[in-house]
Amino acid sequence: MRKLFFLALISISFMACEDVVDPRPVIQGEANGTLFRSATQAASNSGGNVTIQGANLDILTLEINGNNVGVYEITPNSGNVATFEIEGVVYNTNGPETSGMIEIEEITPLYITGNFFFEARRNGTGESLAFSKGVFYQIPFSTLSPGG
Repeated sequence: MRKLFFLALISISFMACEDVVDPRPVIQGEANGTLFRSATQAASNSGGNVTIQGANLDILTLEINGNNVGVYEITPNSGNVATFEIEGVVYNTNGPETSGMIEIEEITPLYITGNFFFEARRNGTGESLAFSKGVFYQIPFSTLSPGG
């Protein structure tokens, strides 16, 4: 009986380990189905606007016209902008046929957490790029220079 209890306890312990969440700040999502995960990330909160940026070889920038918990729609004239630079080519939401959403779930004086998605165009008007399943987790507020 003790052996069965011990085996059950070990099994439960192993199953609990599967749900461990990596607590490090990160920005990630899928750009046209390819995983983007930042190696460096930073945010700034200035004049009531938030900018979030993450980089690895590519650079993702989210500009939010607000700094409160809530949903911010990305439309050409909203002041909310998403930009993704991949291999030197810039896709942004500053043109027609672009859209998206940025949700701030938590904002503190130290960090910001939320999720996003967007449809951007090369230089705002060319070929499209779909960024989906976007998440930013506890991105610290600091001076923006993640690409450097």
